[in-house]
Amino acid sequence: MPGKYYYLVASLPYLKMEEKGITKEAFLSECLKWLSQEDYSALREAELGLLEKVSFEVPALIDWKRFDTALKKDLFIARESIVSDSPRETAANEKIKTVIEQETPLLMEKKLAQIKLDFIDGEFSKYFFDLNWLILYYLKIQILERLSVFDKDIGENFYYKLCEVEYDK
Repeated sequence: MPGKYYYLVASLPYLKMEEKGITKEAFLSECLKWLSQEDYSALREAELGLLEKVSFEVPALIDWKRFDTALKKDLFIARESIVSDSPRETAANEKIKTVIEQETPLLMEKKLAQIKLDFIDGEFSKYFFDLNWLILYYLKIQILERLSVFDKDIGENFYYKLCEVEYDK
């Protein structure tokens, strides 16, 4: 059956937070072996932060963009209500509240990433061994790779350098 990638999907490792999984490069290299040229091109365009420029329409990506846009809107509303001291309702109020209530920006990022990963995990069951499933997996890899580059010491040093303030540690 064309467009089904049984072996590729079955051979991919399970991804979860705080664990080393497959890298973006290794995943794309493996996909290059198995995907049709058209599907591979579509997968390569599914880059977080560049999704507004995607030239194809895949159901999983449409759902992701809708979810991500709503999440960003809810975050904006929550942050705006903190600044203006006037609470406003958001679609995902409790989830957003758990993000905003975190003590540090790093914990906020982790909580936000977990919300995104939970959404993706819920979407996997809609697709079986096809491009949609692979795109969701690729988005998940990108979220986890972004989290893996956060380093408390590097961030703290950057902050102090940026603020030009020396504090005893």
